[in-house]
Amino acid sequence: MSLFPADGMIRLGLAAIAKRDGKDERAREFLAHVIGNASAHPTPVLAYARRLEAAWIQRDVFGQVEALAKERKFAEALTVVDQALADGVDIGTRQRLQHSRDHLHASDLVQQANTAMKERRWADARRIFGEVLDSKAAPLFKVQVRRQLEQMDQRGLGKKN
Repeated sequence: MSLFPADGMIRLGLAAIAKRDGKDERAREFLAHVIGNASAHPTPVLAYARRLEAAWIQRDVFGQVEALAKERKFAEALTVVDQALADGVDIGTRQRLQHSRDHLHASDLVQQANTAMKERRWADARRIFGEVLDSKAAPLFKVQVRRQLEQMDQRGLGKKN
């Protein structure tokens, strides 16, 4: 750095090394310095810095979301996604987050409906399953929900007479 103190690519390299070594705060400092001094760097350096920033955000956010989803903590995962969307992200990350949000929302609703069924709250389960059908849930989710509703119909659970 003492030979080329203004070289953005050197700072980005140091940021990558810091990130690799688990020094996230230091990595973000190097990255922020390059992005914050945009006029001092050529366009390709800034473009690389922004791609690096987006990749780190994606890795961090999606890592948290995946861990929470594995634990079936869909509501908490939704909170992480919503916070990332509120913080502002690039368009590619926004699209991936929105897709993940739709999936997590449907998973959360199905989990709520299954809990209602276990607690024999049939009307609540039907209402929540209806929300899944009205949501942006994937077609596979909707097929599973329709099957659940058909089984409830066959057993006469939660039907209005």
